[in-house]
Amino acid sequence: MSKADKFREMPADFVKLFNRYIEEVLHEPAAPIEQKALPVWACVINLFLLYLVQVPFNIPGAGNVAGAVMYLGLFILFLI
Repeated sequence: MSKADKFREMPADFVKLFNRYIEEVLHEPAAPIEQKALPVWACVINLFLLYLVQVPFNIPGAGNVAGAVMYLGLFILFLI
């Protein structure tokens, strides 16, 4: 096999490796985890309360900051 043939096969090898990564790393760990139900109103209320805490400080993008904090909280909650 020449060097040119190896370079032609590299993209195919990369795709195979990437597909294996997706299957083994991303899909398998999520299989045994049970989904915890969280009502939508809880997210909306938490977002609103986090926003209200930030309003007196006149933080630009307070809604985005509140959303990021809530997202981080949900991420930690679902890991437990």
